[in-house]
Formats: sequence, structure tokens, C-alpha cells
Amino acid sequence: MSEAQSDQNLPRENGNSKVKIKVLIVEDDLCLKAAIFRILSSVSNDVDVNWVTTAQEAMDQIQKSRFDFVIADYLLPDSVNGLSIFEKCKELDPSMPFLLMSGIPVEAFLEVTMGKKSCPSFLPKPFWPGELRETINNMLGEVFEKRKALV
Repeated sequence: MSEAQSDQNLPRENGNSKVKIKVLIVEDDLCLKAAIFRILSSVSNDVDVNWVTTAQEAMDQIQKSRFDFVIADYLLPDSVNGLSIFEKCKELDPSMPFLLMSGIPVEAFLEVTMGKKSCPSFLPKPFWPGELRETINNMLGEVFEKRKALV
């Protein structure tokens, strides 16, 4: 599917009302920062992105603010990993969409999450921009459905 065709399937804000999408990105690879932000911006014109590079910064942000969804790396420079961030987010909002990205093999991810009550969506690195775009599109769909249910 071309990028133009993919755009036709993106969830959009409802009518005249602009809906601010609050996203927390937890990623220490600054090379990914521009790519992720570009994809988020192409999916929605009204995205508010908070970018942090450590799990501790993420935990602080999660305590201070409410986010519509979170994208986090599994391996981070401090001692806490992305799975701990996922667990904290689920404590605060069990329906919050969460994407965990990592260079660890899928088998290792499955081992780490085996027996857990819930498990985040997982995107193995390296990935194609279209894979991330599709995942973000799905997460935004969940956000809009959740908001629609609250109205």
C-alpha cells in the first residue's frame, strides 16, 4: 500500500473540533526521534509529543500528565526497562495503548512477557517506517474510539 493510500485510512479528528493527542515517547536513540515525530505529525496535525530518554523521566511524566498513548524502547540507559513503564501506565489507565519497541529478538520479548497479566504491542527494531505508521494509526484509532465512548 502506498503512503497516499495509507493516509486515506487514518483516523481523523471529528468535524470542526480539534482534539489534542498527547503522546509520550521514551527512546534514547535520538536518530529515531525525527522519524517518529515525522510519522506522528503525518498521522495527525494536532499531536503534542513529550520526548524523554530514560525510564525515570517517563515515570515522572506519567505521574504529572495524562497521555493518550505511549511508545517506549525496551532497553533504556537507566536500570528500569520499558516493560516497567508499560506496567505503570496500565496501573493508571488499563485501556491506554502502549507500544514497546526493541532490538531484542521477538523470542526474548515473548520470554520476558510470558505469564504477565497483560502484554504491550511489540515492534521489533529495525522496522520500516510503514510498520510504525500502521501501528500508530491503530493506536490513534483506539484513542478515538475510547474518546467516542466517553461522549
